[in-house]
Amino acid sequence: MIDWARLDELCDDLGAETVLELVDLFLAESDEIVQRMAPGRAPQALADEFHALKGAAANLGLSDVARMCSAAEDAARHPEAEADDMARRVTQIRDTYGAARQALLDGVPQRYGAVRGDQASGM
Repeated sequence: MIDWARLDELCDDLGAETVLELVDLFLAESDEIVQRMAPGRAPQALADEFHALKGAAANLGLSDVARMCSAAEDAARHPEAEADDMARRVTQIRDTYGAARQALLDGVPQRYGAVRGDQASGM
């Protein structure tokens, strides 16, 4: 779910404090993105949300989330994107993101120190 080697690499390159700030920023921005991923939104709008979450998730090692967003973005950009398929993908991404979010909140403090996002209500 979390590629801890990716976060360790960021920590080595940028320092633990910067990684904590990146995780806080990621959680705040990604929570908003995921909340905007509502079933029934236009496929192009969803594609933009999938794209935004994909990049942020990949940067912090949330490979499952990034992979799912990549596939969903491709599907949403297809001219024949179906609402049922988009709704299913949104649900899967929300669930996977929620689990990854919790894994970050549980694992980051143990590895790098406190993270402010753990006080956030989440989704």
